[in-house]
Amino acid sequence: MMANARWMILLVCLIVAPSSRAEDGTMPPGGVLLTPAPKQIRWTDDKLQIGPFPTIRVTSADLAQVGRILCEEMRRLYGLRPNIVVVTAQSAEAKVLPKNGETECEELEVPSKHDELEDGVIELVMSDSAEGTQQVRELSPWVKWPPPRNPEEGYILTVSREKATVLAATPQGCWYGCLTLLQLMQAVSKEKESTAGEHIETSTNSEANCQGNNEGLGGKMGSSAGMWLPGVCICDWPQLRFRGVHLCIFPNTELAAIRQAILWAARFKCNTVVIEPWASLKSSRHPEIAYTHAYSPEQIRPLIRLGQALHLDMVPMLNSWGHASGMRSRSGEHVVLDRFPQYRSLFEADGWSFRLANPEVYSHLFDRYEELLELFGDVRYFHIGMDEAWGHLGAVKLDLPPEKQPHELAAEHLLKLHQYFADRKIQVLMWHDMLVRRGDPEVGGAGPAGSIPPYNTHLALEKLPRDVIIAAWNYDVVGDWPIPRYFQKKGFRVVVCPWKSRRNTISLVNQAKELDLLGVLATTWDSLDVSLPSVAQAAVLAWEEPDSDLLRIPFDHWLAELRRLPICNLPSLETTLEPIQR
Repeated sequence: MMANARWMILLVCLIVAPSSRAEDGTMPPGGVLLTPAPKQIRWTDDKLQIGPFPTIRVTSADLAQVGRILCEEMRRLYGLRPNIVVVTAQSAEAKVLPKNGETECEELEVPSKHDELEDGVIELVMSDSAEGTQQVRELSPWVKWPPPRNPEEGYILTVSREKATVLAATPQGCWYGCLTLLQLMQAVSKEKESTAGEHIETSTNSEANCQGNNEGLGGKMGSSAGMWLPGVCICDWPQLRFRGVHLCIFPNTELAAIRQAILWAARFKCNTVVIEPWASLKSSRHPEIAYTHAYSPEQIRPLIRLGQALHLDMVPMLNSWGHASGMRSRSGEHVVLDRFPQYRSLFEADGWSFRLANPEVYSHLFDRYEELLELFGDVRYFHIGMDEAWGHLGAVKLDLPPEKQPHELAAEHLLKLHQYFADRKIQVLMWHDMLVRRGDPEVGGAGPAGSIPPYNTHLALEKLPRDVIIAAWNYDVVGDWPIPRYFQKKGFRVVVCPWKSRRNTISLVNQAKELDLLGVLATTWDSLDVSLPSVAQAAVLAWEEPDSDLLRIPFDHWLAELRRLPICNLPSLETTLEPIQR
């Protein structure tokens, strides 16, 4: 009881967040915490009653998938049983979408008035429709629409006594608005529990959660008797365009943990997940590069589809220079050479990096690229790695003619990889460290990695096409870090890459907003229970205003959220929803 009381006190205290102050003098209901904090929010005295059988009214076929996810979450979180009604301008009839694998669509007569639906109406509306245009006009001039930044991901959420409406320019923006709506429902549900003196325990057993409990994107099951929602008008958009998490599949990583992390990223409005299999994904073309107990593409594919259905860019990654052993460190088993020494010519003498002067390296890499692209489908980005390649030992000693320098070989390598993906209209991401000179005062000493004499790979930077996205990683820095500014001045787009330190995360993301960088890619170089709190923090900061203060949220709050993984459980959607087409 004391623990529950402390939790409720925490929720009440959190209403001091800037986003929870009403602009019209009306205070929000107790316990409401919207994360990320919306940029514009105005509370009203209205209340919307939501009964056990509300209607989700979808006014565009493009929003049907978002409606289906919203329906699943309302059912799972709060015991509600929504009907999904699709109504388009081209058709006077509506259809209830199939549920949980059912193949038949049940026809439903369209009510003439919203108030005829006594259990409440939630509308999903495209902003360019006649209805959406009218709603935006009615909210002007208070609402900033289209949003001044990243308008394709912005949304408007309104709750009146007649209905709740989520309006956006794209299905992705509508999805983010629905996430906010689910959070609002969660807060009201908790308030009801507190009033009734009841508490519903949340399982912390990850295995049990993965088997299908009542967890969802926002929390826990509420009452099937319905609820009410407070009147509000919210207009919101993300501050940074790229909001991602980099997930490694190590040999000991369970697929359930990766799935949880994907759902965690979706909950906090990330839009990108980078998947890096460390010798943990089988290859039909090169079976030698993976452990015998590695996962098959068939096992990974549902994770990719799930992320795509949740409006995440699922990005494949393959280390294409350093880390060629597929291992986490330079010591220990070499995945390839310990079993297949005949492939020695592909690697430098220490086995750590690919031998770039050997042309067979490219047939090897391109084969693996093709497999990953086939597995992931239509992708926007590909991460080529390229970090911590500390020396061309074999190239210098054996392969290069006297007139050729190691950095020229590095430049040729980068250009070949870039051209491969440019031909497929895919943007390249790469780690930054081999493009700066270790100890260079201009870049603050370049941190723990960087090129060193006589290899001088940093000289390859000038030949690198400017459409490459630089992933600048540093896990210790707090305060001003010269690396992002250095690459920005060189004409590159930059994403900062923090790790598990809270202050490191806050510092780098705030710097990204200050410099107007592309975004943030939070890393998870450890077990997920250690890394995921900083992932959530990075995602929240990347969305909120430049001057947002993440320290307003006690760290215990992040830990409490983490213990409720998986945040949602959507087994039916993994097979019924189609990946988002880019």
